[in-house]
Amino acid sequence: MKYQFDHVRLHNFLTETGRKRGKNYSDVFAKLKDTNSDDPVERFLNYKQQPKNDVFDLDGSGEDEQGFLNWMIREVYRVLWDWKDLLPGKEPTEFFRRKVSRYAGSCYDNGALMGPETMNSFRTTYSAAKDTKDAELLKLMRCSAKLTGCMGNMTLTYKGYNRYVRLDYWDCKLHKQYPSEKLAGYVNTFFLWDYVHATDNNLYSIKSLSNPTFQETYNSKENDGHSRFLRNEPIREFLIEESVRKDYYKNVNWAIRRRGIFIALMLSIALGVANNDKRIADPACHSESLRVSEAYAKIMRDVFMSAETYSGYDAVFSRIDKALSREEREKYDDILKDARDKLR
Repeated sequence: MKYQFDHVRLHNFLTETGRKRGKNYSDVFAKLKDTNSDDPVERFLNYKQQPKNDVFDLDGSGEDEQGFLNWMIREVYRVLWDWKDLLPGKEPTEFFRRKVSRYAGSCYDNGALMGPETMNSFRTTYSAAKDTKDAELLKLMRCSAKLTGCMGNMTLTYKGYNRYVRLDYWDCKLHKQYPSEKLAGYVNTFFLWDYVHATDNNLYSIKSLSNPTFQETYNSKENDGHSRFLRNEPIREFLIEESVRKDYYKNVNWAIRRRGIFIALMLSIALGVANNDKRIADPACHSESLRVSEAYAKIMRDVFMSAETYSGYDAVFSRIDKALSREEREKYDDILKDARDKLR
């Protein structure tokens, strides 16, 4: 599964959903095409410079028409986390004329209000490093600009989440918003195992994204600013220090890719797309009769909504094997093995 939508598919989607809603989305698509560039950083900046009403947030934020324009990522939230953002319609036949909400309940935390969130903000970190001449850092930044709009970088989180931290860094926001008693449930439900390490007392501890040991045997005693913040030591600013910017981008890009692979796998299982099945669900028609597979319901109940802590994706896959029946494991064996090998 590709990490980013292509313009042809997006154009077809906007045309069809616009027709069903009695809207003409051709102007939106034309303006979005104007943001094209061979350079991912330039493309991202062009997109962000568009008037707010001319584009939609890639994470699906917004209400009414703005929220509806990014139906595809909202479908991911609905399928994987039972997000109930669709407001009741007057007539059952007017499905595509229903409004969408910025915040709604999901399977997490007894239906607490949650909304879309871009986990790792590219613009926040780019502003501090945009004048660099370092070729390796520039390459990492281009990769991050490309990945920032991918589904591996999107999630749901509490209403009002962003007001708690001065700058937009996912590790710091997790530390501020989710106390230890809430963290395990949130990490498991939204597939965030790369952002934490399991402690000896069956809890999760958040990892610093600027820590050079982020992808390895994590050392929480590193002296980068975010590691100090996560140890509750006072720091003057949240900006990523120049000495660890490469580590930060390497870690962010690595975590987004890996979570995207896992999300693609879970979408396939949730939609019943078995081994060697090349069908692609049409996001413009599928919510009307959405039912996730029994296999995914088991995984959500027994693995993701469990109070267990997992030491990474491999431990999660082992627990998934136990949750599924032999027939279900055989049905999804090829795609489970493929994803597991990519995430080792």
